[in-house]
This record gives sequence, C-alpha cells and structure tokens, in this order.
Amino acid sequence: MIGAQLLGYGMNIRTIGVLRVASYDGDARRDTISIEGDAGADSAQRILIVDDIVDSGVTLQAVKAYLGERYPLAEIKCAAPWYKKSACEQPDFFCHEATEWIEFFWDRFGV
Repeated sequence: MIGAQLLGYGMNIRTIGVLRVASYDGDARRDTISIEGDAGADSAQRILIVDDIVDSGVTLQAVKAYLGERYPLAEIKCAAPWYKKSACEQPDFFCHEATEWIEFFWDRFGV
C-alpha cells in the first residue's frame, strides 16, 4: 500500500484500489493463488498494479488476468521496485534486478 500511495501521490492519482493476493506461505509457494477484492476501478481506463517484487511472475499473470476479466477496456501495467529476469511475466516499470531471495521487513516481523 505504501508503494501505491507514493506512486499515486507522485503521479497525481488519487484513486487507489486494493486486492488481497496470496501466493506464498512464508517462503513456500502455494499451489493456488487466491485473489480477493475489487480494485474499485469501474471507470478506469488505466490500471497500475504495484507489488513489492515480481519473483516468478506467476502471481502477476494471475492478477493481470483477474483484472482483465473485470475491466476488459482498461490498459493494465505493473510497477515493482524489484524483479527477477527469470519471471514469466515482467513488470512494465522496475528499479532493481533481484538475484537472490529478498526478505522484506514486513515478512520478517509478521507485519
């Protein structure tokens, strides 16, 4: 949420929607990805997915498909500060390549 809020502020975007996406239990990938919620983008022409990392890319693919079904006319892009080149789906905007597992502080302390 913090990343989305900062990007929204910098890009003068005031509408931020939230999806609850779970694809990992700790550092173990789940067999299925659960996606809950409505991004609140009913009239949106463009949607920016913001995630902390694009690791395998499988989650990003699932979220793009989920949003694409609900908002078929919207242009959907993704931004992530970290990504892996081996991901099956790449973010449109990124900052750093991740070459090893990253333990974010919110995962470390159960936040």
